[in-house]
Amino acid sequence: MIQFNYHRPTEGNFSVLKERIFWSVHNLDKELSLLVDRPSQLPINDYIALELPLKEKLNEQDESDTFIKLLSKRIELHKLQDQVNYLKLTTTKRSQEETSEVLKEFSSNLEKWRISMSLLIHTEYSGLPNLQEMIGVINLNYYFLLIEMDQVSSSESFQFTLQFLSSSFGLLLTDSSKPESDKTNADKAKPTTKISMNSLFWYKKFFKVIKYNLNSLLEIADSVPESSTVTPLNLSLKLSEFNGNLQLMINLLRYTSQGHIKPSCYSEKIDTAITTLSSLNMELIKNGIVLQNKDSLIHDIQRFQTLI
Repeated sequence: MIQFNYHRPTEGNFSVLKERIFWSVHNLDKELSLLVDRPSQLPINDYIALELPLKEKLNEQDESDTFIKLLSKRIELHKLQDQVNYLKLTTTKRSQEETSEVLKEFSSNLEKWRISMSLLIHTEYSGLPNLQEMIGVINLNYYFLLIEMDQVSSSESFQFTLQFLSSSFGLLLTDSSKPESDKTNADKAKPTTKISMNSLFWYKKFFKVIKYNLNSLLEIADSVPESSTVTPLNLSLKLSEFNGNLQLMINLLRYTSQGHIKPSCYSEKIDTAITTLSSLNMELIKNGIVLQNKDSLIHDIQRFQTLI
């Protein structure tokens, strides 16, 4: 891509095609890099000289102005993915104040993207029956990036996980709320939802969220009873939030395990996750986290992390 200068404006009959090829590779690279926690294989954004938002159409007959706007917003999302991935992987030492400022700016840019994308969808597709599903996909991407941002932050919100899981469940339930025989042509033509919820990308995100939450539980357990900042009340509230999310994860896993369209490579992993997380859920409900079972619980969490 870089060797042939696809990242720079060109002239000629194939200039728009080259631009689209570059952005397609760019988007896939940023998505995969974040999902597997690896650096992007493309240069940093400062080296990309292509204009955004997109202006030219590849095909005047097949591409509307709305399509061009949506494509531009999609590129913005992948740039945000690249930013949070860089923050996670970089070895640059920052003070807590510097990190806080960087995350504040990222959060602001992400919120602007969500609002502008939602406004565009509401404006252009207000009459479509799957409008709420399209908004659900926006929220899914939004909350996943907030969860990724939390991995860099000194604080953490289980609310981001709750919203990601709720959005996932909402999309899955909406898509399967009607039997195939009762679905209209409009019902069957829902590429946004189907691609988002039945792809390897969503499953990878889902299991990353599970692992992140297990890491958080491990930190909570490890802080008992030595930590002077965690009071019994705060601990109880954190566990309550975690258990609520954990139950939602289990329900979501059970729901996907019954689906006939889940990727075959995740079938065994889903079954294992259901068993291990259900066991963890029962243990937390029965005993909570107390000094007597702390070491045993930490050992179980670490074992679960290797299984999922």
